[in-house]
Amino acid sequence: MAGRGFVVVDANWSSTSELFGALSDHLPGVLVEAREWRQARRAGWFRSGQLRLQQLKQRLWRKRYALPMGWFHSLNRMSMPWLGKSIARECTRACGQSPGVWIFSSPYYLRMLGAVQPEFAVYHPVDDYRWYWPRLAGRTARLEAVMVLRADLVVCVSGYNRDRLRKMCPDDPGKVVHVSNGAPERFYREPDPDSVARWRARLGAFPRPLFAYLGDPAKRVDYGMVRALAAAMTGTILFAGPERLPEPLRQHKNIRAIGSVLGDEVPAFLRAADVLLIPQEDSEFNRATSPKKLWEYCASGKPIVGACLNEVDPISDGIRVASSEAEFVRYALELAAGGDNAADREARRRLADEHTYPVLARRLFDHVVARRPGLVDSEALPTRGSELAEGALPGETRASAATRGTRVTS
Repeated sequence: MAGRGFVVVDANWSSTSELFGALSDHLPGVLVEAREWRQARRAGWFRSGQLRLQQLKQRLWRKRYALPMGWFHSLNRMSMPWLGKSIARECTRACGQSPGVWIFSSPYYLRMLGAVQPEFAVYHPVDDYRWYWPRLAGRTARLEAVMVLRADLVVCVSGYNRDRLRKMCPDDPGKVVHVSNGAPERFYREPDPDSVARWRARLGAFPRPLFAYLGDPAKRVDYGMVRALAAAMTGTILFAGPERLPEPLRQHKNIRAIGSVLGDEVPAFLRAADVLLIPQEDSEFNRATSPKKLWEYCASGKPIVGACLNEVDPISDGIRVASSEAEFVRYALELAAGGDNAADREARRRLADEHTYPVLARRLFDHVVARRPGLVDSEALPTRGSELAEGALPGETRASAATRGTRVTS
């Protein structure tokens, strides 16, 4: 097994590609990205050979598929067995052997699992998928129940979803585990000073304090909390992501949409803000999530106020978690007035350290080995001792630690 590896179907989410990209430090792997052909064309996949098998780094490849309309749902019965066999061939080209570990990100890959009959199957849900397609919620739930039973390991990004899926396999609840999302390495490096200066200049026209939210607020944000904060202060709430605010937020002049922020610019944007917001609406959908922005916020060192954050402990993790609009406003204003303290900053730094992708990938790798002793030869196991760098995070090698650069602690 040391010479074999893993394949991820699919790695369309950035968090998925980051996690399993780090897993390639332990095993060779292939990341599969699959889209309907019109989406693939808009993404530029038909240019520059992007549909060919590509090597991303040592022991890691990517294979993209542009597929016909309906491949995921209506043509599932036909498309999944064919796609699985094609992926197996591509993995053999990349790694020299068919993959031993198949990682499926959706219950709609159940027929692929049946067709390829992997030696070890991992189900890795990144959300509660029942809410993705409301009209298909019943079908999604039925497929997921079978996927959970057939998988050798189920890796949930949230403790809430782990507990929900454990109820589906009462005879073996231990196979359902929790490995959170994390933050990419660029968030752990000191942002480029010129980039920070550009953002401070760009945001200089907005009245301070600046409260920032990163990403699309649709289906996630409690608009009542945001409106209450806007009405209670004279600063500015910035939404980085949408070109236009959702209708419920447009009536407030101190809530502004600034459009998308390029990935490499995000750390500098966060540093230019005063307080970072993540006021999630309390819902089943949000309870099952592990928001990427939460870990990216922690790595920035900035104070954070949020709501419906089941992945953190508001007492020990240095993050203010509100349970009402009034509490959210009070926490946000206290932090904007300098209410953050050294103990909370240190707690967020520790939390950020626990959510680097090398650490999370090692945690996932250990779960695989624990479920199937002997699946991975000892030669494939990372060395502990001489390979570990001074000051490295748990599960992180000298090379991985070196790429992080200077850590942000303020």
